[in-house]
Amino acid sequence: MRETLFYIPSSFWIGAVHAATPGHGKTIAAAYIVGARGRPIDAVILGVFVTLSHTTGIVLVGVLASLGSVWLVPQRVEAYLTLATGLLVVGLGLWMLWTQRDLLALAMGDPSIARVLLIFLVSRARARERLKNLRKCGGA
Repeated sequence: MRETLFYIPSSFWIGAVHAATPGHGKTIAAAYIVGARGRPIDAVILGVFVTLSHTTGIVLVGVLASLGSVWLVPQRVEAYLTLATGLLVVGLGLWMLWTQRDLLALAMGDPSIARVLLIFLVSRARARERLKNLRKCGGA
């Protein structure tokens, strides 16, 4: 029992250090933060959650394996986790493409999307200018 009190916390911290090293989808997450013009605090929050989720998952698999679960054969777990991760990355990529489809069409040269986007940006700039003028005059 005394060994367990040592091994669980130490495995948690070793896993946290391991999760902070390159890999584990952090490249994809970092690319998303850069693309979304995220702030440094967004990157810190993401790093904390990646570290905690990774470490918690490993500890959970270790606890279940130590309980003698017959289903938890390492090769089987690795295969299912690899499949789930691959599907998650593909799903995330498709979602990102879907949410940016207007900009993608603009980049591909679709003039109808470009016109709508230009009208939106111009009207937004005019609204900001009007608000700035109102503030100068003391109207807002």
